[in-house]
Amino acid sequence: TVRNDSEQPFFLYFAPVAVHNPISPSDKWRGSSGVGAYGDYIHDVDHSVGEILDALTYNGVLEETIVIFTSDNGGDIGQFEEQHARELGFKNNGELRGDKHTIWEGGFKVPFVVRWPNVVREGSQSDSMINIVDIFATLQEIVGREILVPQIAGADSFSFCSILRGDAESSGRTTMVINDVSGVVAIRMNEWKYIEDKVLRPARSGAPPRKPKPQLFNLKQDPVEENNVIAEFPEIAQDMQATLDRIRLQGSERTGAGEENQ
Repeated sequence: TVRNDSEQPFFLYFAPVAVHNPISPSDKWRGSSGVGAYGDYIHDVDHSVGEILDALTYNGVLEETIVIFTSDNGGDIGQFEEQHARELGFKNNGELRGDKHTIWEGGFKVPFVVRWPNVVREGSQSDSMINIVDIFATLQEIVGREILVPQIAGADSFSFCSILRGDAESSGRTTMVINDVSGVVAIRMNEWKYIEDKVLRPARSGAPPRKPKPQLFNLKQDPVEENNVIAEFPEIAQDMQATLDRIRLQGSERTGAGEENQ
């Protein structure tokens, strides 16, 4: 066991096995959720976070520590335990379409909670679009007081430090490129989401990739992605495809996004 020097800054990355498969909650929380083993396993995660906060308190550094809680993707909905939880009324992705393997919002909208005493106001919320890759530039700005240019580091990482401090409502991120497990790519711009008709890599099974049709959704009006409106707004889809192609060509979302993000 290595004891941290309380006088020196530290960084802890904690990636619990829960709630990945196999779903195997500890005896302490088995039967505690009322929605089966999947819900019990979530209680294991909650307990682990509490243990970390308790340890920070014990060492007297909780009020001087930034804590970020999030997930790398939306929940899986294909396993028995997740299906059982849904039957009992618990939906890990809410009403959103799809799960962690897909291009739909159920695979990308995740909890993102930040505890930063005396900086982030308790109970405050933000609707700004951020990506987990933005943690890199954000911590870089907090610790180093500057953001490295995209040619050096964090090519797709925008700092949202100003949002946390309450100095701005946006990080300057105007696009977000995402892809599913099959290599289908989409781009977010404001309330719009465009899915292109390409596949970047073959399916894991070795079968020929299934080419998607181009699709456009207004997530503000249609957060569950039921209505493909590309026929109504073809010019928006064309603009988003051009933006996606430009990002590919320049190799960075930050390049050309504005001097404040370089």
